Amino acid sequence: MTAHFVSDDAFVHKSSIHCRGYRPFFDIAMPLPTDWRWVKSAPHSAGIRLRARLLRSGSSRLSGDVRSLLLFFKGGKTDSGLRHELVKLHNPTRGIIAVGSDDTEWPYGASMQDSRFAAAPRGAGLDSYRLSELMQYGCIPVIIADGYVPPFASLLDWRKFSIAVGEGSIETLPVILAAISTGARVRMARHSALVWEEFLSSKQRIAAVALAVLQRNIERAKTHFAPDQHC
Repeated sequence: MTAHFVSDDAFVHKSSIHCRGYRPFFDIAMPLPTDWRWVKSAPHSAGIRLRARLLRSGSSRLSGDVRSLLLFFKGGKTDSGLRHELVKLHNPTRGIIAVGSDDTEWPYGASMQDSRFAAAPRGAGLDSYRLSELMQYGCIPVIIADGYVPPFASLLDWRKFSIAVGEGSIETLPVILAAISTGARVRMARHSALVWEEFLSSKQRIAAVALAVLQRNIERAKTHFAPDQHC
């Protein structure tokens, strides 16, 4: 008999997967690729040094308090309203910088280097290019996207190196972030830097991880589907 393709049995392999449609250990949540021209720029060199320092350090004395900003976000407005809510948090006296893309007082690269956390609100989809960008600087991601399944979720426990808040709870961020101890923050930053290096730092690494996850998923799927199920 002739086998027929059944879409429900196909692996989904994309970014911006919503948790309602995600099948753990079957589908693959992918990262949005970084603009690799930007990766080669001068700000990225500073990011390399910051990540290296984080990965070398074993104590909170290094990296824990050297960054003076608590939270950074800079970007244009979207119709989602999330960025508008983020800008409302702007309060330099509390170390929170949240400004529009036309702001000249807070340069993007320099401010990112000086921030402990950086916001990655959803974009046109649930994902955001900012997630990978901010991790390059050794910042801890603050993910703002309801139902979002982060990259390689079946491999990585994002709770260990990122903060996630609901789209309707942005105003709680100052309290949440300020309550995280120096030691915990440094551990999260080091973990974030390591994840970027090992999983997100190049097209080749992303492809290799995706292929490894796909192979694992195929092996797992063999135990759930009989060979002649759709014949």
